[in-house]
Amino acid sequence: MAELDPPSLLRLAPDEHVIWQGRAAVGAPWPSYRWLLSLPLVSGAAWLLLASLPDAWPPGPLHALIPMISFGLAMSGLAATVVAASKLVGPSYGLLAWLLLITPVFLVAWQQRPWTTARGTPPDSNQLELDPVFASWALAVVGLPLAALVVDVLRRMNTTYVITDRRVAQVHVAPWPGVEWQHAFGLGAHGDLRLERSWRAPDGYLAIGPPWHLRALHLRDDDPAAVLDLVRRERR
Repeated sequence: MAELDPPSLLRLAPDEHVIWQGRAAVGAPWPSYRWLLSLPLVSGAAWLLLASLPDAWPPGPLHALIPMISFGLAMSGLAATVVAASKLVGPSYGLLAWLLLITPVFLVAWQQRPWTTARGTPPDSNQLELDPVFASWALAVVGLPLAALVVDVLRRMNTTYVITDRRVAQVHVAPWPGVEWQHAFGLGAHGDLRLERSWRAPDGYLAIGPPWHLRALHLRDDDPAAVLDLVRRERR
């Protein structure tokens, strides 16, 4: 099957022409892995240190705070891990956090009582079947979120930004082709394409629209400043 041309999904006007098009970034535009991975490592080391020394603390208010401190460090480590993983699969923070929390629980449950037999034979039987109740719960709380995460990554991998002399659009060519959003130039005070920078996106990104309805373009292969310069020249 021929590859779908992203501008063809926009139904361009006869006098409208494409200035630039490029692939969207898959992962979230966080800073370097070195900075991100240091957070879970430091949190995990501090948590292990506190967990290994509870008896060394004298009884009192400080001793009672150790479980709370350990829980806080563990949660900070989880949050840092989610942020680091989002650099690979995109900003699906809710799904990532849910899978990191619930998957170990089901793995432990799977080791404890996952298998039953069809005819009540001993556990070492060769005919083993997964408990249907356990399988249903695993599908609902692990399988479906994992499938949603995979679909989200596939859509990001097949997302293209298209900029014409009239509008900016985000287009999906697979698995379900279509235009996710488009914003016309010149609508209000925030109707022009601009370059935004923040600590979460050190290399910057293109944006259009007001802050309360911002459309962000995180580019995978191109320099945002160079693309912005090209668009401004062509539109002039």
